[in-house]
Amino acid sequence: MVGEDQPLPDGILVLGRNAHLGGRAETISFDVVARELDDALAIGRAAGRQHTVPGSVGSTSGTFDGEHHLALLWEVQPNVYKPAGERNRAIAKLYRRHRNWHLITLAAALEWFALQKATTFILRGAALAVTHEADPAKPISEAITAMHDRTVEQVARALGLTLATPTNEDELTLLGTTMMNHALRKHVLREGAAVAMWRVQQPKDV
Repeated sequence: MVGEDQPLPDGILVLGRNAHLGGRAETISFDVVARELDDALAIGRAAGRQHTVPGSVGSTSGTFDGEHHLALLWEVQPNVYKPAGERNRAIAKLYRRHRNWHLITLAAALEWFALQKATTFILRGAALAVTHEADPAKPISEAITAMHDRTVEQVARALGLTLATPTNEDELTLLGTTMMNHALRKHVLREGAAVAMWRVQQPKDV
């Protein structure tokens, strides 16, 4: 999945419950926190959104309904900005070492949900803006949208998973009732679930 010439993040895989900044109840996140304390502290002090576990370059986050075995992953988002010029120069080497955090955290999330026998949905890149864009002055770029979709497709392919169109109305009703925020729920009602998310199918379900 990562590639032989690519580094694996050197750290501790952390599953966080209700640990997302501003997150609603039942939020779940997957991070790789840098192994060395000094490295984790440096990442935690770096410029960025820092929205999950300190010491993690980025995370995969969503909501999980354990009672109904449903999961909705709604972002694969960095905690720190990519070093550029003077910005985050102090963590440039650390960032390069951990640059595949997005693949590792998403794979961990999908495998963990499979162990919970959860039906899992993943937000499509096209729905990121309507779901997350709180500040119009800081729009979600096309590059972020494209990277999100590439990450999801790459990890799904590596794990032998299929990204299908959601059609089960009972599942979608539960998602809309307990797991979607207001903006996403309105978007799904207006445009349909197929344009907003994928349903993850395990090989045995295909």
